[in-house]
Amino acid sequence: MMRMRLAIRTISKSRSREKVRFLGCIANYTTATATLTLQHAYPSPSPHLPTAYVDVNPPLSALKPTDTQFGEWVNVIGYVTDGSSLAGSSGGDKRGELKSRARASANVQAVMLWSAGAIDVGEYERVLEDRLEAEKRAKAR
Repeated sequence: MMRMRLAIRTISKSRSREKVRFLGCIANYTTATATLTLQHAYPSPSPHLPTAYVDVNPPLSALKPTDTQFGEWVNVIGYVTDGSSLAGSSGGDKRGELKSRARASANVQAVMLWSAGAIDVGEYERVLEDRLEAEKRAKAR
């Protein structure tokens, strides 16, 4: 079962192999590994910038150049993967920095990725917040 419209910050709490859908802003694209670094500072301010490292190898041939452009907002459907090694970390990082990043990051294998177009990020956040509140109320029952 797919978890719909997640905030990037909640993906790190998902189980490995869980199907997810989310929106993020491209902060980096590493061509050597076909990995997008997506971020979304929601809720703002966040103590750690929520980040998703998205492997786009399977849908790579279908991507448009704008789908990997810095600052572009994209929708992703994919599967959470084990985060044993963070795509955005380097060997020179200190242990505390890695733990800090790990709390705010997730690794995802993309199945589909497409441009969000001219999205109203504020409206998206409002709808997302309403959904998260509804989930909390449903769990409390």
